[in-house]
Amino acid sequence: MRADNRQVELADFRGTICAAALSRAFSSNVLAELVKSGFSKTLATVLGDAGMTSHVNMTDDLGSCFDLFYTQMKDSYRNEYVYKNTIANKILLGRHSLNTAAMHTEFRVSESKADVLVVNGTSHIYEIKTELDGLDRLEKQLEDYRHFAEYVSIVTSDNHIEKLLKIIDPSIGVLLLTNRQTLKVIRPAVSDRSILSPSIMFDSLRKSEYSEIIKSEMGSIPEVPNTLMYRECKEIFERINIEKCHNYMVSILKKRDADDFNKNFIRRVPVSLKALAASSKFTKSQKKTLLSVMDKSIGDCLH
Repeated sequence: MRADNRQVELADFRGTICAAALSRAFSSNVLAELVKSGFSKTLATVLGDAGMTSHVNMTDDLGSCFDLFYTQMKDSYRNEYVYKNTIANKILLGRHSLNTAAMHTEFRVSESKADVLVVNGTSHIYEIKTELDGLDRLEKQLEDYRHFAEYVSIVTSDNHIEKLLKIIDPSIGVLLLTNRQTLKVIRPAVSDRSILSPSIMFDSLRKSEYSEIIKSEMGSIPEVPNTLMYRECKEIFERINIEKCHNYMVSILKKRDADDFNKNFIRRVPVSLKALAASSKFTKSQKKTLLSVMDKSIGDCLH
């Protein structure tokens, strides 16, 4: 994909309104349109609303244009996607690798949804609180997460740091997304496996996943009607040593959607789309199509 130096042309065009409009380009709906037909009416509307149409070279490939839009957005409108994508690039692909770690977004944990869960040799939930967010429901979210993951951190902006350090448990880590788009550790997360809950871990797994765990532990799954399978497997899981429960959970979640093709897909998409790629539910064929579309000129993708 061809890069460009058009950031210079955009220097006088930056602003929150433009960036907020561009943020709508980084959605599963836009990617779904591109996969289905090779073009996206939504993306065309976004560029029009952002006033960007005349600032884009229509012969540039779509992938490099997404990176251009992302540069504009992350400097002026750091929404939740910017935080997620920074975690994907700096932690999943920077600190770890796709051969040893996996990332899940909007991951259900009890009554909450974790913004980002990274599993490698252990489990780490990253809850995002942007400069656009309040801190409502945070206490309940952190309570749920601490019963599921060995490490829990909040990734946030300058304006929340002081308050967070006063109100959250000392075991919760705090990371700052700096103005240079790096993640600065303000306070590291502390491990406490003693409060992990096998029940909460179990309820975050799919049937095929907890069945695999129970078979590994017991040699077979219970011979009971399907209506009783969940209850029987959960009772077995809750009797397993907590350290072993956690290790089982980490191992199974590392394998979820972690085949070689999917890893290569994440590696090949533009830097700006890593978080969307990591959470993509597309089929193998759809992912091939999306990679192909990224090499097309943006002009061919807006009709």
